[in-house]
Amino acid sequence: MLVARRKNGELIIVKRELPTKMVQELRKELLYCPCCNQKVILKFGTVKIPHFSHIAHAECRAASESETQLHLEGKWQLYEWLKRQQLNPQLEYFLPTTHQRSDLFFEKDDRKYAIEFQCSVIPKEEVVLRTKKYLEAGISPIWILSHTFLKRKNGGEIHLSEFLWTFLTGSLEAPHLFFFSPETQLLTKLQNPYSFSSRVIFPLITSKSIGPILWTDLFKETKVQSSAYIKPWLKKKEHWKRCAHLSAGSHHTFFNSMYLSGLSPSTLPNEIGIPVQYGYLIETPPIQWQFWIWYDVLRKKETGSYFSLLELKKAVMNRVEKGDIKLRNLPFMLPQDVMRPVEEYFSLLAGLGVIQRLTQHKHQVLKKLSPSTILNEEEQKMFHETLKHVILKHIKT
Repeated sequence: MLVARRKNGELIIVKRELPTKMVQELRKELLYCPCCNQKVILKFGTVKIPHFSHIAHAECRAASESETQLHLEGKWQLYEWLKRQQLNPQLEYFLPTTHQRSDLFFEKDDRKYAIEFQCSVIPKEEVVLRTKKYLEAGISPIWILSHTFLKRKNGGEIHLSEFLWTFLTGSLEAPHLFFFSPETQLLTKLQNPYSFSSRVIFPLITSKSIGPILWTDLFKETKVQSSAYIKPWLKKKEHWKRCAHLSAGSHHTFFNSMYLSGLSPSTLPNEIGIPVQYGYLIETPPIQWQFWIWYDVLRKKETGSYFSLLELKKAVMNRVEKGDIKLRNLPFMLPQDVMRPVEEYFSLLAGLGVIQRLTQHKHQVLKKLSPSTILNEEEQKMFHETLKHVILKHIKT
């Protein structure tokens, strides 16, 4: 805690650098938690910045996570950031009606905002409940995650846990997450996540010094499109095609159906398992849900035959009901429509010459998807370029 209450009711904010005399005076004074009214003590050492702490075994209903150096430093820097913008922020604002304390609180243009700098994993249900209580109190919550959660891999690959997916916010076209590092003072924005699996994504990431950033920039949606993810995506897919059989169990519906249809991971058609906008709405890996579309619809169609959007939707929803296709639970976004990524997938298939859209609800099969082999370097490059061209053309339209 960075805020305590004196016996006379006055709130005191502990500063990052305290003179020895002030430390001695505060340690002699009776200080209380503004939320639970229990006694707190000043802690001043070489590891953490000065802060207040409840006495041992005390329970505070407003406390949501332990006070680490990272959390203390982060909310202090965010506090200073808001102060420089003349927003008159309040540290550790306590909301009596809901018994919760935000890291930061401020008002602007008759609207109330709460910033939560989240540094530890807490139950997903608690995140949703805290957000709900803020909204019911007329406060707009802004969740900023610690940079320590951001797990970067080679080729722009990022791993997002189920906990982190909880915080995804924004419009369907520009979903994003914010991360902050007190050490580097960088605010990182993760957006446009192209899902490869339930946890692996290839997003667009931008990091900027928080100094010149305005608080209103947190609400600006920039629909930036990039094709940089296509090459590492397909490279990872080729690795999956080589190695998936090692973990493929006959009890798994996906692998069982694949083998019964005469295919194996290495011979899946190249058009199954491609990156799709809005694909993050489906938790099931694209390789799997796109396979089910082929298995239930396209596989049964001859070249030149037709199928309707209604037929496609029924097939997809049937797989959702069976649990073969699982939608992602995103509590901070609008209700998901499983057909959004499916329709995007079919737009790409049209660009690849697999199908043709005749009307809004009617499609024609132009060619059957045929089994493939693991692409050699030249074939892989050609498919990369073709898919990249199709995706970029689709984005522009």
